[in-house]
Amino acid sequence: MTVSRRSVLKGAATVSAAASLPVLAQPTNGALTVFDSSIPESRAFAWLAKSQLDVADLHDSNWRALRGAMKGSRSVKGLTGWSDWVFARGLLEERGFRLKSESPVAAPLSGHAHLFKWEMG
Repeated sequence: MTVSRRSVLKGAATVSAAASLPVLAQPTNGALTVFDSSIPESRAFAWLAKSQLDVADLHDSNWRALRGAMKGSRSVKGLTGWSDWVFARGLLEERGFRLKSESPVAAPLSGHAHLFKWEMG
């Protein structure tokens, strides 16, 4: 087995990301969870959620899935990129949901610069 600089850096990134995953991967207590499967941190966030909506495949016309999925949910939680967050927030506000929390999240695995954890209810 050869140890290279690249494998050491990958290992360090994995360990530092793993330390942040318990914070991200919280049970959502029946809330709808919006996530982006193309972002590892976002996948970890949605891992324990029962009701999920993946925005990675969604196009403008498919955002109707969010409207339909909101029925019966008192709150919606998400860990998405900025543009998906802004779009989801607009749809949720149209339905009477209000912002409960919003915070930027570090993304050491993906290097995603504009990742936000949010909740509306």
